[in-house]
Amino acid sequence: MSFKIEVVVETRSELGESPHYDPQSNEVIWVDCDGKSINFFDVESKRNRKLQLEKKVAIAIPCKSGNSVLALMEKNICLVNRDTGEVTVLCSVEEERPLNRFNDGKCDSKGRLWYGTLYPAPLSDIFNNKTPPSYGAFYSFDGVTIKQHLSKVELSNGLDWSIDDKCLYHINSMPKKIYSYDYEADSGTISNQREIIDFSTDSSLGYPDGMCRDSEGKLWVAGVCGSNISRWDPETGERLLKIDMPVVHPTACCFGGSDYSTLYVTSGTFGSSDEEIKKFPLSGSLFAITGLGVTGLPANSFDDTKCAAKSSL
Repeated sequence: MSFKIEVVVETRSELGESPHYDPQSNEVIWVDCDGKSINFFDVESKRNRKLQLEKKVAIAIPCKSGNSVLALMEKNICLVNRDTGEVTVLCSVEEERPLNRFNDGKCDSKGRLWYGTLYPAPLSDIFNNKTPPSYGAFYSFDGVTIKQHLSKVELSNGLDWSIDDKCLYHINSMPKKIYSYDYEADSGTISNQREIIDFSTDSSLGYPDGMCRDSEGKLWVAGVCGSNISRWDPETGERLLKIDMPVVHPTACCFGGSDYSTLYVTSGTFGSSDEEIKKFPLSGSLFAITGLGVTGLPANSFDDTKCAAKSSL
């Protein structure tokens, strides 16, 4: 396999995250969580447009009905106008845990949002393998109702579904594990947790962070603190490929482009020392990997047709 890693947006994102390819606009939508921005990278022109916000944003996913993205902003699930940046709050979450914040999320085949929360433990604790309190959880939101599926999750992170839509894959970063669940699309329920991949068997992998699936049903996982992207077989737990990245923290990935043959990878500078940034000066940039010999599949948009606005920010 002869692949190529290219910087497509050279920047110093604090926490680049959650890339999502939108075929309607031919853009990769990605966020700088700590930098409080949503970015729109035009695949054809290679230009990146930054939409600056006032609050931290964990994900941004296109909506089915119009010119908005669904965004998770600190404690609020919001709609954000892609042009003006106007923010409309749909609902708030975990008000009983004021320090918690959103982390990764994705939409299922029915247009529901699935997302996790976490307790923002100091990075020094995380990097020294001190497990944060199990204050996080894993939820879904159909535009009206929030449903909790998992509790006591240390660090909920990347997720995706099997090609046949019968399994949901979910990362808990602190134990360095990826789990599979039986998934029922119509009811939006999960059951029968199974551990399928364990990053703790190889310290060079770092921690599993963001994740996406390819057209062969294999999983691509960003290894934060490990400077790599790896490909896995969810049926056997076998690692099929490891790609070294020129950054301290690769954070998430998605396939995009008209033929879904390019893997886009976000990264961050968070928690990095001056020495690490000097060694990896491209940390925080958006990358494109081509020549992988495999393609991805379209990601799902959020079904906002049932949403009722709560307030504006």
